Amino acid sequence: MNKIQGVFLSDVHLPDSIDLSPVFEYLQDYKPDLVILGGDIIDAKGMHGVEQTSPSETVAKLWQSYYERDTKLLADFIQKVMKAVSKKTKIIFLEGNHEQRYRRIMERYPELFKGKYDFHRDVVKPLSPTSKWIPYGDYESFYQVGDCLFMHGTMYPENHAKQYVLKYLPSKVVYGHLHHYQAFTYHSGNPKLAPRYALTGGCLSHLTPEWKRGAPHMWQNGFVDFISDKGITTPTVHLIERGRFYVGGKEYK
Repeated sequence: MNKIQGVFLSDVHLPDSIDLSPVFEYLQDYKPDLVILGGDIIDAKGMHGVEQTSPSETVAKLWQSYYERDTKLLADFIQKVMKAVSKKTKIIFLEGNHEQRYRRIMERYPELFKGKYDFHRDVVKPLSPTSKWIPYGDYESFYQVGDCLFMHGTMYPENHAKQYVLKYLPSKVVYGHLHHYQAFTYHSGNPKLAPRYALTGGCLSHLTPEWKRGAPHMWQNGFVDFISDKGITTPTVHLIERGRFYVGGKEYK
């Protein structure tokens, strides 16, 4: 396998993202071969629970307005990513549970909405024809680079890193979804098997979202880059504190 430099960006939750200009500046410096968008790039604001609403003409128009809003947000974000990286950079999009909200509507009312909402068709592929879209929600909802699986994630336990590493042994795992930094290493009793680990770098959205107003926050801003060489993938978490992070002695803010 050729050496690959990549970046995993997850949980931007547009329009509720933090200032992403330092991340885009880092992308320009890092020059990744691969950008993995780890899901929940859009928040799908207003969509939570609406798939349980019986459709009417008013509801259908509301859903369409949300989709038009979110396609514009997603397109703007992907264009900024592509501007920061090389034309040869490949983009992988791991659908998150927030993007999946539109798919759930189509699955609930296929006679009315089948094929109506498709972010890969309408946004990602026109901007990046070589992109790959991976649907959310099953055991194969990941993208593998060497010995590491990249995924949005589906589990909510407090010790989630431990659950991910045990679930996907013998692979390493990088995931999003939980919005705070965590890592766990599993040591096998087999001396020939190297330790395996799972980690998440947090999110790229606000630490105190509106729906958590008044509650203690536990969200950590951050992202992950990685290098994969000869089948061994090494991820590195970059935590963003007060709008800034450091790589190789350089400050990004």
